[in-house]
Amino acid sequence: MRPSSRLMSMGRRFAFNKTVEEYRRLAKECRETARTVSRENERSGLLAMADRWELIADRNADAAEGASENGRRASKARAREQ
Repeated sequence: MRPSSRLMSMGRRFAFNKTVEEYRRLAKECRETARTVSRENERSGLLAMADRWELIADRNADAAEGASENGRRASKARAREQ
């Protein structure tokens, strides 16, 4: 499979409902594949995709951290009400 085809395949397979670790793994895989391609446009596409996976991972990590903090606040509020 050509690297550009592989890139599209990765995007379709892994776009939804993944963990932060899975997004970071995808970014790593894109970077590793980028090292093996000879065409500059394919390499830059893979590196751009890696950056996007990292951005998604960062946003999900921030969201998870916010959700955890909100959950802790809600638990404390319920405890005070009792």
